[in-house]
Amino acid sequence: MKVRLGFVSNSSSSSFVCEVCGDSFESYDEGPAHFGLVMCDGHDHLFCEAHRINPKEKDENDHDAYIMIDYDGDDDRIDSIHCPICQLKVITKDMVMDYALYKLGMKYNNIAREIEDACDTYDELYNEINGTGPEFGIELTAHIRVTAGNKWLAYKKAREDIIKNPMMLDVTRCEEK
Repeated sequence: MKVRLGFVSNSSSSSFVCEVCGDSFESYDEGPAHFGLVMCDGHDHLFCEAHRINPKEKDENDHDAYIMIDYDGDDDRIDSIHCPICQLKVITKDMVMDYALYKLGMKYNNIAREIEDACDTYDELYNEINGTGPEFGIELTAHIRVTAGNKWLAYKKAREDIIKNPMMLDVTRCEEK
């Protein structure tokens, strides 16, 4: 948060973030076009001009053409056929979350309440999601023999065998970390 002391003018500060690469831009009294950012007409996705998709349109000189939509008093916008997000060339985290919620048949607010009930802090949530934090450590040994071209392949084959046949494991030590 910016705090200004003394004389404060009527200038406005603006920040813009490309939804594709995450680059951010800050300015006073400048719009996104000043930074080479474009916004699509379909869903207002904001992205760097370099990420724009070029479908098969050509202008009268056989050059690549972009369809721009001119809004009165607003920045020009690009048609959604040029938007990498609208065309699913880039999948954002928000899109993944929305799709996951849809597939699970759950609502955002229900999951938010479930998280609040399950965890008291972000660290607890992080540990829950990533399987870290205080837990019991178990050292396992497997009595199997594999043949492979190198150590990494041997480890991979042994791991696959253990997953297929967990009875091969021998729990040798268990301690709280």
